[in-house]
Amino acid sequence: MKLPNPFKYWKILLLMAGLFLAGLVCGGVLTASAVGKAVVRGLSMEGWNRRTTRDLQHHLKLTPEQTEKVRAIADRYQPEVMALRNDTFKRFGALHRRFNAEVEALLTPDQALVLSNLNARRTEKFQKTFNLSPATNTASTTPK
Repeated sequence: MKLPNPFKYWKILLLMAGLFLAGLVCGGVLTASAVGKAVVRGLSMEGWNRRTTRDLQHHLKLTPEQTEKVRAIADRYQPEVMALRNDTFKRFGALHRRFNAEVEALLTPDQALVLSNLNARRTEKFQKTFNLSPATNTASTTPK
C-alpha cells in the first residue's frame, strides 16, 4: 500500500498553521488585555465598596437586609480605603524619587535626560490608569 505524500497539500498545511498562529497571538493579546484591566480595577480601589458587598453577598448568601447593612458599612469605609490607597501611592512615589536620584548620579547627562523622560511618561500613564491628579500623585510612582 502506497502512503499519500504529506507535502502534496503544503499550501493548505501552511494556511492552517498560519491560522493557528494568528489565533494564538490574538488569544494572547486579548488575555493580556483582560488580565491587565482586572489588575488595574483591583488596584484602583474605586468601587471597592460595591465589589466587596457583591462578593460577600455571593459567598455568604446574605439576605437582602444583610446586604443593605453590609453595603452601608462598605460605603462608610470607602473614603478610608481611598485615602490609604492614595497614601500608599505617595509613599511609593517618595521611595521611587530617592531611587531615581541615586541612579541618576551614576548616569551620563544623556542617560539622565532619557531617565527623566521615561519617568515623566510613566508618571503620566500611572496617573491616567489610576485616575490620579498630579496633586494626588506628584512623583514617578510607577513600578513599570
